[in-house]
Amino acid sequence: MPQQWRLIYTICWLQAEVDNGGHEQFFSNGQGEFDEETEADLRFIGADQFLKLFSEARRLYYSAPADYTERIPEIEPLDDDFYQQKKSPYVLVGEYVLSHLADYCVD
Repeated sequence: MPQQWRLIYTICWLQAEVDNGGHEQFFSNGQGEFDEETEADLRFIGADQFLKLFSEARRLYYSAPADYTERIPEIEPLDDDFYQQKKSPYVLVGEYVLSHLADYCVD
């Protein structure tokens, strides 16, 4: 799938999972399936602060012991920072699409 279409899925999925249970939920539900793509798509649209939070949460999540069953306390402040951003990932995706309509629309 072309990146400009894929990013709608990956970034909106990130937003939905973080809203529902934090970055940890994104990683546990996705089991790593779209980690690389999500990181690339955040970079592609210039969502630098979300990219920074995602990358750090990813590092912390995958560095925890495999048998760890508790929430990873170091990730929770990253979730808080996610919610404190002026624009949500949904908004950033919408702005990206609107500024690149030729990639999404046919005359």
